[in-house]
Amino acid sequence: MTQARCFDIFDWIGFYLDRGLTPVPLEPKSKKPKIARWPDRTQHELLKEFKSDDNIGIRLDGLTVLDFDEPELWRVFFPKAKSIEELAAYTWIARTGSGGYHIYLRGEMQSMKCEGLIDIKSGRGHQVVAPPSVHPETGRRYEWITNVEKTEIAELTKMMVRRIRRIAETLMEAKPIITEIIDHWKKGVRHNLALSLAGWLRKRGFSKQKMEIVIEAITAITGDEEFKDRLRAVEDTYRKPLERVKGISGLFEVVGEEAKEIVKEMEEKPAEKKKRRYTVGNEVLDDGRVLELVEEDGEIKILVYNPLNGELFTTNELETEQEVIRPYPNIPFPLPCKPYRIDEDPTLWEETKNLIMEYYDNPRSDEAYDVMTAAVA
Repeated sequence: MTQARCFDIFDWIGFYLDRGLTPVPLEPKSKKPKIARWPDRTQHELLKEFKSDDNIGIRLDGLTVLDFDEPELWRVFFPKAKSIEELAAYTWIARTGSGGYHIYLRGEMQSMKCEGLIDIKSGRGHQVVAPPSVHPETGRRYEWITNVEKTEIAELTKMMVRRIRRIAETLMEAKPIITEIIDHWKKGVRHNLALSLAGWLRKRGFSKQKMEIVIEAITAITGDEEFKDRLRAVEDTYRKPLERVKGISGLFEVVGEEAKEIVKEMEEKPAEKKKRRYTVGNEVLDDGRVLELVEEDGEIKILVYNPLNGELFTTNELETEQEVIRPYPNIPFPLPCKPYRIDEDPTLWEETKNLIMEYYDNPRSDEAYDVMTAAVA
């Protein structure tokens, strides 16, 4: 553990202020703020309420904190880091008094909560308990894993926001499965359980991407080091034709009658009504798929292209995890037809550049043509 050179609560308050943070006075050995309407208070109003035995909160002005109740879930959100210490060299991370983690990021996003797994807190209306506060139940202190004197809080990028939101939404949907299945995730049955679980959830409409998140979460929580083999089981399941995939029967084959408890909440959960909207094309979804509008058989359709696997198809409407997208019905100009395939075109750059050279004369240098071509591209 690396702590800043602070000796009492007021040293810590000064340290946090120097780093541009807003400390909030909390009741001693508590997560509860001492002062009413604390989100709207000035720093001066908050600071004058501190006493020597108080806990310290950090108001999340321009910040987001991923609060992991299930500590090993951090691996699902930050898969490139080999350890929590490696991740702590990148941004501020505190170990909570209950053994979880607070991972700090600079920037705001939508707050989300999946009880018992992760709580994403963001913006001025939220605060998190900070070191050296004492946990109200365990009596242990919050501690920095990061060397907070030398490390900055990492920026929350748009790509990170999309990934965090996608994972959190999947965990919220699949939480009943995850919390039930981890008790059955034992050596000798884990591979078959991954196969049967993937088959059942695929037939329930889970995408491969969502299924991978579920498996990653289960393997992280259970400490299953063979998570790559579990992901291969998912790959195998989604490669098969749907009619050859076992559904709930496969789950019963692996865990017997106890499978009823695993599926009960999911089977009884009412389907959520998805928002419907129109698109005019020229749109990129959170998962990277590109949407355009084309004309096919006299109809306006959505052309969907996935640059990750080259998948290309048209559809009358596209259903994602969050919404149903339809083509805007009244386009006041002709639309192209669906392409047979999308390939790299090595001549496109030169053809575009030659066209610009034909109609635009006397740039200051030949390189200007390349700049103009790049702008078109």
